[in-house]
Amino acid sequence: MKAFNSSVGILSLLGNFISPGTPEAPQAVAVMSATTYSLPALPYAYNALEPHISAQIMELHHSKHHQTYVTNLNAAVKSQQEAIQSSDIPAQVSQSRT
Repeated sequence: MKAFNSSVGILSLLGNFISPGTPEAPQAVAVMSATTYSLPALPYAYNALEPHISAQIMELHHSKHHQTYVTNLNAAVKSQQEAIQSSDIPAQVSQSRT
């Protein structure tokens, strides 16, 4: 897997999955000129894929795993904005390596 050399690369990659502005995408809220993402509701019930995928697995995957991705994205955006606003070059560089 190719490593990204900037958090912008990661943000653009994740933007393919959770970009604001489309009906099925999470709602974005402007905060400190950054975007805050939230987990969108599924367009179907958790038990809609039974018996192939259980409702319990769907709920766990959506409400825990996907929420973690959104939470980590918001933390990365916030850290990046704070580093830019405070002109903290070492923090900007360290974030661009992840």
